[in-house]
Amino acid sequence: MKLSLERRRRMHAMALALAVLLAGSLGCAPNRSTGTVVATPAGKKFEPRIVISDNHVRKSIAVDSVDTRMINDVAQAQVVLRNTTKKAISFVYRFVWTDADGFDVLAGNTVWRDAYIDGFSIFRLAATAPGNKAVAYRIEIQRKQ
Repeated sequence: MKLSLERRRRMHAMALALAVLLAGSLGCAPNRSTGTVVATPAGKKFEPRIVISDNHVRKSIAVDSVDTRMINDVAQAQVVLRNTTKKAISFVYRFVWTDADGFDVLAGNTVWRDAYIDGFSIFRLAATAPGNKAVAYRIEIQRKQ
């Protein structure tokens, strides 16, 4: 499906406005989970959540942005995290995609990935949904064992 230039511009403007709104709200509470609903071009709504289970990691990481886009009816997500301390942080994370009924799309098959952020640096978490049935996702972050 090819989008007209005007439609792409409108979508870009909406995405930019959403990013500004999201950045402003995250600035007030940078260490909390987000529940922002992101509208996608295909009309689906994604409800990304970030769950940080470790207090040390939660206090050290701020969420700079949460973005979702559709490519061929499959969602792609990207989250930018920022280390707010001078010390490096090691943690693990995973994306858990859910369907319209709230069930995990890949129940029990999500993979924990290692991550490392230097002091005062940023890190991008990115994932592609396992199929077009995914309508929401959460990112789970915890201290590396």
